[in-house]
Amino acid sequence: IGDMTTMGALILALLLAQSQDYLAQGLRALDANQPASAEPLLRKAVEADPTDVRARFNLALVLGMEGKDTEAIAVYRTTLELKPALYEADLNLGILLLRGKQPVDAVTVLQEASELKPGEYRPRFFCAQALFDTGDFVQAERYFREAAAIDAKSAAANLGIARSLLKQAKLADAAVWFRTTASLDPAYKSALLELGSEYDKTGQTAEAIAVYREFPSNEAATKRLTQLLLETNNASAAIPNLEAAVKRADRKRTRLN
Repeated sequence: IGDMTTMGALILALLLAQSQDYLAQGLRALDANQPASAEPLLRKAVEADPTDVRARFNLALVLGMEGKDTEAIAVYRTTLELKPALYEADLNLGILLLRGKQPVDAVTVLQEASELKPGEYRPRFFCAQALFDTGDFVQAERYFREAAAIDAKSAAANLGIARSLLKQAKLADAAVWFRTTASLDPAYKSALLELGSEYDKTGQTAEAIAVYREFPSNEAATKRLTQLLLETNNASAAIPNLEAAVKRADRKRTRLN
């Protein structure tokens, strides 16, 4: 019995040594940004030691990098079974679930990640997006605000606040945040069209016209602006837009010829 115990211990030690060797090689490949090379090495590390949390976590990471999200999600879940409340696994799993259109599941792990690292922006931002995707706009607003409090210059977080308020029909408040977002990053200015569209739908014509005027190069916005001006008996203001539309149509015909 003693010899068998010793033999078992030696085999276990050998497997653990193999696992660490495969893990080290896999991590080197990962550091070299070679996920395709890292994957088989990390798989071998997991096979040699199924309880190795580092090997499983990094295998999941690599699978996610390769776009193998379904398997990556499964490996992250197993990792969290081995080591519950592992921040990095919670965060990465949540992002993959969000990417895979599974916002309800994403909320659970992203909320946990947010609690584990209260001062971190990413878990709060992604949790806010997951909540938004579930239709819980009140809680989404809360998490977007927390993300913006951590990074006040984040145009994405500010836009999230604006959109959450818009979904709650708080147009006046939403307008402030849409403007703040555009001031932080001009690339986000086109999001104002969402506000203009909501003004339009709710019969706030003057406000919609004001927003649409800001996008003279946007054909759809200009077309709707012209319609609203005509509907409000402001034909003289609509004339320049009609002339511009005719010119665009002429250019299109020229290109077709």
